[in-house]
Amino acid sequence: MSVPLEELRVEARNYGSRRRPRFTVEAELRLRLQASPDHVHSAMVEERLISYETVPTATVVNFRGSSTGGLPYYSALIEHRGSILEYRVDPVYTGWMANVSYTPTVHPASLKHLHPVGFKSAGVKVLSFKLCNYKFTSGLKRYEELRVEAFGEEEGPSTVRAFFKESGLESKEPPCSRAFQAFERSLAKLGSPPLASRILEAYEKEK
Repeated sequence: MSVPLEELRVEARNYGSRRRPRFTVEAELRLRLQASPDHVHSAMVEERLISYETVPTATVVNFRGSSTGGLPYYSALIEHRGSILEYRVDPVYTGWMANVSYTPTVHPASLKHLHPVGFKSAGVKVLSFKLCNYKFTSGLKRYEELRVEAFGEEEGPSTVRAFFKESGLESKEPPCSRAFQAFERSLAKLGSPPLASRILEAYEKEK
């Protein structure tokens, strides 16, 4: 059964010229799936939307949770060994010269040996989660930003909300293409309709 999109908003602005376009594009959507947040999380791990790359474990450069720096890379409400816990991976500023360095820090520290990609094998159930990435170049000439979250009933259904934004594109296309494709594949496993084509259609309708 097809799952309808509850919300879809797109925007594309050209900061270049007609001959040499430099689009900043964004897409925001919300949909409801007949799957629990834990199943949504597992699908996103399988398709590598949630990975060691998007939830880092070592010092990274020009990569934090949000443009303002106030969001963690990842946060989740989890059930672990009979207890309900908040798990979070925060970017901690560690230095700046030509680029900006951040070191991920896990809270609570007692769970620093656990990474979200290993939750399922460790018997951890995810009750809700949010993934946030902001990657940028020196001088902010280009950047990619995404936020993906899922929440709902323990056994489903779930609400999934997502925001993708990218600058410096030469054409109107789904932003953060690699992450967006992983997102689309993840949700397709759970009954989601095709998303990229809907976004492209919405760009064409945008005035």
